[in-house]
Amino acid sequence: MKKGLLSLLVVALTVVGCQDYDDQFDSLNKEILALKADLSTITGLQTSVTAISTEITKLMTQGSATDVELAKVLTDIGLVKAAVAAIPAPADVSGINTEVADLNTEIETILEKLTKLAAITGGTYTGNINITNAVQLTAAEDIIDTTEDGPLMTITGNVNIDADNTETSTETVRINAILAKLKVVSGSVTITGIDTALVANELLYVTGSLNAEGTTSLGLAKLNTVDGAVHFDLGGAIAYPLLSSAGSVEISETSTVTSLNLSGLSSGQVFTAAGVLILANATTVDVGGLPATVTCAKATSFNSHAVTSLTTSTITLAAATSIIIKAAKITGGTVTIVANLADITLEATEMTSGTGSTVDISAKSITADKVTKIDLATLSATTISLAALVSVSEDGELVHKGPAAFTSATLTTLSGDFESTTATSFIAPLLATTTGVIDLKNGAVVVSVKAIGDTATPTNDITDYATITNLTLAAQTGTLSITTLTTLAELNFTGDGGAAQFVNTLTILAGNASLTTLNIGATSELATLTLNGSVLKNVSTAGKIIGLHVNANLALETLTLGHTFPGNDQTIAQSIIVTGNTDPLFTTLDMSTVQKVKRVEVTGNTSISTIIPPGITEMATKNASITVIMHGNLTTGTYSPSVSNENGDIAAIVTSAEISAFKTFIDAHVAQASRTTTVTYLMDVDQIDNDQDGAFDDGDLETNITADTGNPATGKINIAPELALF
Repeated sequence: MKKGLLSLLVVALTVVGCQDYDDQFDSLNKEILALKADLSTITGLQTSVTAISTEITKLMTQGSATDVELAKVLTDIGLVKAAVAAIPAPADVSGINTEVADLNTEIETILEKLTKLAAITGGTYTGNINITNAVQLTAAEDIIDTTEDGPLMTITGNVNIDADNTETSTETVRINAILAKLKVVSGSVTITGIDTALVANELLYVTGSLNAEGTTSLGLAKLNTVDGAVHFDLGGAIAYPLLSSAGSVEISETSTVTSLNLSGLSSGQVFTAAGVLILANATTVDVGGLPATVTCAKATSFNSHAVTSLTTSTITLAAATSIIIKAAKITGGTVTIVANLADITLEATEMTSGTGSTVDISAKSITADKVTKIDLATLSATTISLAALVSVSEDGELVHKGPAAFTSATLTTLSGDFESTTATSFIAPLLATTTGVIDLKNGAVVVSVKAIGDTATPTNDITDYATITNLTLAAQTGTLSITTLTTLAELNFTGDGGAAQFVNTLTILAGNASLTTLNIGATSELATLTLNGSVLKNVSTAGKIIGLHVNANLALETLTLGHTFPGNDQTIAQSIIVTGNTDPLFTTLDMSTVQKVKRVEVTGNTSISTIIPPGITEMATKNASITVIMHGNLTTGTYSPSVSNENGDIAAIVTSAEISAFKTFIDAHVAQASRTTTVTYLMDVDQIDNDQDGAFDDGDLETNITADTGNPATGKINIAPELALF
């Protein structure tokens, strides 16, 4: 085989002639020198040769040439030769010597570029390459051009090299020169006896298997794909980061390997024996797929880059501080990872799918932010992140050990169970519990969910229900029993009746012995909110509530009302009843933000001195009976009785901010067009200054106003003449 020429180039050359192209161009040069032609003819030939050189340069820039492109270049050269031969011989050639010399130089440049292009494009040899002795080494050198300009080769066959039988340093250099020309092997590659480093840095692809054995390294800087099995019996640092695909990779030397870098391997299992990966002294390990047993005692960094599913595997990494497992799913078997010092990152979207499948992971931290579904998993770590978790399957379970809190902004379905012996806080605001049970550490303090499914017996959903101190329900459906919540200190409640609006009720009683704070959510829909005899200190309302009953809560300090009327249903209006709440700090009741109210009752609140009535932007329907009852609180006013003198009668003068404000509320409803029901009221000013000394210490208003109005029946303001005094 002629060195420096591709088999492809040989075929193309036969189109324009069979003789050696070196000889052809020598002949061409001689013919040009002997021409009897004018200078313009030679100039035309130079233009053609320059065009050929330009085309060669373009092919060199793109780094390869097709059969068609090579054939065209050679055809163009043949045309130049034919054109030269066809020129008539002139009498004098002295004027063209310089042009001929330039043409010779350009032709030499073309030959040089053609040689380099051939090396880039590569050559092909069909047959096996065997180098197991010196004779075979020499024969291989006749097949593969190892010079600098020699082409990279595709070998259609097997490559078998036994370096043990070619042991001199000279022979090692010659073997490396052959290996340097291998680009693709359509067969298997076996290289044994690697006691001196060998390098095959241009090898990209092996269609069969790859076997490398020895005490030192084999350079494979560009190796990307091996269709068959890969076997490395090498020591030291094994690093092939560009290998992206292999049938499997076996590392048979386990004790002397100090590191393993197969970081590009997205498929293909890596093992040291059947079903096992044991590297006793490797400090960093990057592999593809994992076998059933993995033990790397000294590895501080361990990464599995395969995106294929991780099935049954027990992984023990005692020294690891960083672990990444890129498997798309952990599914179909039992997977156990023990790495108590490690921060583990999992890229799986599911953990276990199938009967008997389990996951058990122990680590310093676990980040599994792509997992959306868990069937049966036990996760033990100081911190656990499940940022995308949506569901725990029916008959499944998530056991969560280590963190004091579980938080998920995405969990919506708990058909299986959640169990933790360490978490006292469970926050999953989108979760409406169904068949699953939340079992937290004894003494759980914080639970935040969308709704509790079993409203009658909530312990069926939350085992530690009775010990909760802070409970948030974002959209509770149905009437929830909270009678057993004796330790509950804060309740954030949003009632959602769904299609059947305003069927929910919430009742807080004396049995809720620790509940001091109640917040009603902005989207809440409650038929009735009842606070009766509780120890509540602070209450705020929002959303929509039909009936608010706040009775005898002796520790109540603030009642902040922000709820509104029930939509556009004109048959429904609200009632606000606040009675018998006696804490000295409960001094103000502001109902101005509440609209569409038909009944207001504020009595027996011994410290309330400021009472602001409901708003009248939206009034109760004209068919609703309007009732206002307000007395027995701590409202104040002034009174000047009526007098008769020589100038005539002077009517009594009464002032009260509260009565005046309610007069506006009452008058607006009395004047409501087409009113069909009554507007009744019964009000009093609780402390009066009769003697204008600035002290509200002259009793209440009822005795005096009775004398002024002649209405002794109640002793309170309940008729229009009395109300007209304000």
